[in-house]
Amino acid sequence: MVFAVAIFLGVMLGTMFPLQVFASGTQQQPPPPPPPPPPSNQAPYTPSTPYGPTSGYVSTSYSYSTSATDPDLDSVRYYFNWGDGTGNWTDWVSSGSSASASHSWSSSGTYSVKALTIDSHDSMSGWSSSLTVVISSNSPPNAPSQPSGPTFGYTGTSYTYSTSTTDPDGGRVKYYFYFGDGTGTWTDWVASGSTASASHSWSSTGTYPVIVYAEDIYGAESGQSCLAVVIQIHDDDEDAKEVGVWALSDLGEWWWSEGDLPEAVPAAQRFYDGLVSQGFTGRYTLFNEANVWKEQFQDPRFEYGGADDIYVDSCDFIYINTHGDCGCFVVGTTPYLQTIFVNFDYRVSWGDQDMEWAFITACDMLERYAYGEDLWEISSCFGGKLHGIAGYATIEYVTGWDGYYAPRYATGQEYVPGRGYTPLTIGEAWEYATTRAQNNANVTGAIVAAGNGGSNYEDEYLPGYCSGMFPDPNSTNWQDLHGHWWVCE
Repeated sequence: MVFAVAIFLGVMLGTMFPLQVFASGTQQQPPPPPPPPPPSNQAPYTPSTPYGPTSGYVSTSYSYSTSATDPDLDSVRYYFNWGDGTGNWTDWVSSGSSASASHSWSSSGTYSVKALTIDSHDSMSGWSSSLTVVISSNSPPNAPSQPSGPTFGYTGTSYTYSTSTTDPDGGRVKYYFYFGDGTGTWTDWVASGSTASASHSWSSTGTYPVIVYAEDIYGAESGQSCLAVVIQIHDDDEDAKEVGVWALSDLGEWWWSEGDLPEAVPAAQRFYDGLVSQGFTGRYTLFNEANVWKEQFQDPRFEYGGADDIYVDSCDFIYINTHGDCGCFVVGTTPYLQTIFVNFDYRVSWGDQDMEWAFITACDMLERYAYGEDLWEISSCFGGKLHGIAGYATIEYVTGWDGYYAPRYATGQEYVPGRGYTPLTIGEAWEYATTRAQNNANVTGAIVAAGNGGSNYEDEYLPGYCSGMFPDPNSTNWQDLHGHWWVCE
């Protein structure tokens, strides 16, 4: 009876409280409840209003930034809507970090820039408040003025060039100077209308374009302006020991039918040999035919094709033997005779590179000037740092020997009565040489020399002899020139 009641109660209780019964007859505790379901992902908060410029110019890039936090601390990134139908995503950043994106507008107008946030679970925020950006059309700067600065110079020397322009929008500008040798430089920013400068030195000879253009703060570029600059080998007066000679023997008919000069080339060769034998450096022996042309005597700054920087002005001492007249001498060969005028001709400007002295055996070349008359006519020839021109004031007879004796007297190889074998000044050497070579009362030798600074340059010596040469003249005023003449007998 008791056993039956226990079974009944067990059934009834089991119905109410299910039990697990094991073979051993013992009862176990119920298992723990399952974990609660994970909370759903929360969308990031709305980002801050984009931060960046509120005005700008067409085709100029501007940067904007924003930030937002994510309730779940998920990584986020931002999408910028630029208000022109385009947008950009940023890279992923940690919750609360800012990120930036850049944009340029192609048309002027007023644009609303806004941003939203997305987290790593693709939950999005709402749009931020909009930032109003006004974009205007930008005008490039006007083409700058032609660079101002030297149009002639030497290798290894720095020269400064300047320019200016205006910006239609009144903004600041900077300039780029290109120097024609593969190099260039930017100036600093300056106000519209202000002048800016840049300096440069060239390492090689040549004609270089100095080109400049302007750029405004929005990157708009102007047109270009250009200046041509001629660069020559730098003056090497410290080792002034170079010699070149030019002569024409086969002149044929000139305008006064003087005819050929058979002794011209031998005279030039003797001058050349006389100096080279004393340690001077020989550069040129150009004789006859197509070898002697006017461009070799003309300044490239003033004459297209002029090449005195390569020829006569690359020599410290030159000797020329040809026909001549007052203020001029002849080059070229029949039927292509040409005349080089050393008077009135700005294209003949010697000494701005190497030349110190020109010895010119040509009839009447220094007529009038030897007597101190009209020296202003010949002053352009002294446009550089020329020390002097030695020649004749009257007809001369080409004996072939003035070119021989002049170097010898200047280097102390000829006996001078009362002085022995002693080097003579350049002026004395030419006077002794022409007198001995001509020995004719109808011939007048002559010199026109610089004389500024209290010095008469015909009183200097060849380099390496006695007191040597004077410093280069620092004036080309014709009033500083001196004329000197003597009868060659």
